[in-house]
Amino acid sequence: MQKQKVEFSIEIPKSSTRTRKELIKNIKSFAKAEVIRFSLLEKWNRILSKSKLTERDAIRLGNLAKKDRFLTLKKMGVIS
Repeated sequence: MQKQKVEFSIEIPKSSTRTRKELIKNIKSFAKAEVIRFSLLEKWNRILSKSKLTERDAIRLGNLAKKDRFLTLKKMGVIS
């Protein structure tokens, strides 16, 4: 994957220096998380593009896993 540096600017209302620093930190964290999320989505799209699994199959497998997990927790006595 090719990396590219992107810069952007955001107008931040006047506030205390501490609030401003926290806001900048949070914006950077959010942007980083979004880049990671989009990268993962692209990767999964490439990996799954040739899959024959249908949405119906995925739902059925999810229900089986949920049922199996319930039975396991019941045997462990975690739920009744």
